[in-house]
Amino acid sequence: MDKLVVWIGRSPLIAVMVVGLATPVGILIGQNAPDPGAPVLVLSAPWDSAERVAKSASGRLILPGRISSIGLVHSPEPEFLVALKEAGAWLILNARLSGAFCASK
Repeated sequence: MDKLVVWIGRSPLIAVMVVGLATPVGILIGQNAPDPGAPVLVLSAPWDSAERVAKSASGRLILPGRISSIGLVHSPEPEFLVALKEAGAWLILNARLSGAFCASK
């Protein structure tokens, strides 16, 4: 019974933690698909670099991320998003999220 009281007493804290963790995930899932020709935010493998992935997909790095596997990339090629995936991009997002992941100069 004592364990139940402790669990109920921590319920608000658990609820805050769940909302705090779920909100960023919901934002990422709720994004519209990137527009062809628009800059995109790329996340590649930790041992890879966003610049290499962009160059392999006939694109260029616009803004480096705080770590090398994240970056804002662009290409006017219509199939750039497919090429990024084939070059090793793990995640491709609208550029609107770039401020949260990229370094400013």
